[in-house]
Amino acid sequence: MLYTSIATLVITLTVGFAWSPQDCKGDQSKNDRVTRIKCAFHNNTWVHPLSNIMNKDVILAAIGAGGGSIAWSVNAEIMPVNVDHTIFVLISGLGLKILESSLSDSSFIRSNLVGTVNSAFPSSLTGNLISLASGGYPSDHGVLGFVEIVDNKAIVPSLWMDAVTHDNLPLYRDLQEHAFPFSSIISKGKAQSKTVYAPPLKSPFRYAVFGDIDAVQTDSPGLQDVIQDIPARLAQFQARNLTSLSIAYTNIVADAVRNSGVGGSEVTRALYQLDHQLHTIWYNVSAALPSDATVRMVICSDHGAVDVNHINVYDKQNANGDYRNVLHLGSLLKYIPSVEGRSFALHLADGVTVDEARERIKNDAPDVYENFMLFTPDELIDLEVFGPKDTLSDFAKGQIEKGRTINELREGYDRVQSRSEDYFNTYKYKN
Repeated sequence: MLYTSIATLVITLTVGFAWSPQDCKGDQSKNDRVTRIKCAFHNNTWVHPLSNIMNKDVILAAIGAGGGSIAWSVNAEIMPVNVDHTIFVLISGLGLKILESSLSDSSFIRSNLVGTVNSAFPSSLTGNLISLASGGYPSDHGVLGFVEIVDNKAIVPSLWMDAVTHDNLPLYRDLQEHAFPFSSIISKGKAQSKTVYAPPLKSPFRYAVFGDIDAVQTDSPGLQDVIQDIPARLAQFQARNLTSLSIAYTNIVADAVRNSGVGGSEVTRALYQLDHQLHTIWYNVSAALPSDATVRMVICSDHGAVDVNHINVYDKQNANGDYRNVLHLGSLLKYIPSVEGRSFALHLADGVTVDEARERIKNDAPDVYENFMLFTPDELIDLEVFGPKDTLSDFAKGQIEKGRTINELREGYDRVQSRSEDYFNTYKYKN
């Protein structure tokens, strides 16, 4: 049988790179984006108001070497209907280091790996998934973080839960139109038939990513539920001369990482299971379709993972290093810090300058000063931290410049509040 070769895409946040302080001397204007960001970190010209959980090593590793383009890869590998059937498998939490440490070179996934892509920095589950769904950079769709602030409450839109208590929030589907204003190429692609296989994920975010595609709920671990269903459906579509897009989502790796850490045995078992299941899906599809059918299977991840200890945000240290007084340096910030460790963006209070913030942190928190970075809006845009300048939308630019929420930036606090107020007041959420 003749099929297109399997196209695989793994996005990782944990690729490191070699660099030298010598790269950071003299005029930086002619250096590439990644070098300029590295040198800004090295020269302490940016301050990042979190403690050790997001230190320089972690941030630099997140940027990765060489860089890539989510938008290019998604559009080039998934959306063009130049094959009869596309199978898009999204494995949550599968970073490159996890893949390499858990599976051998001869495994199904690694033997078919054709390339890696590093997402734009900062990166998070929410921003990456929307980049995959929309085919755009964060500088285009404007979703830059993991936590959204509504009525001074921190929520996790992708999971639709309270970021502090982790309680699930009431679902109001119309919020999709207000809180996630981007076009999803996954739901609006040209394939004539679309099917989503996913665990029960009920949130405005889920509808924003997948649109109104009918979802087949999966309950078994990994992709066990879709091993027979995808080949059978593709055979039916082929018999009716219909093109198709099948999207399968699994969070078995992300759950294993959370339970046992990046190097845990549970992660290895999950990867072995997925690798076997993916191989079986491909074999069954090959057997179910005629020789003139063409199929592409894309294996992708929304984010990788690193092991970090829980670190509180200290703004003053005593001899024991356990004195917490977040109000002191907290007065530098427009809003209190999010509890989410992947939060890269916190915003200075009105009237507080970058130089003032840097000096106060250096004087008041010398033990953690080296861990602090600060990005000005102009620097973020100039260095193309969220994506190329030529993709910068007015909407995303406004979120970067205004800093109206703690780290999501995308909607602007007033807009989120006004559009969501009625819904949240209905459920007494703001109280």
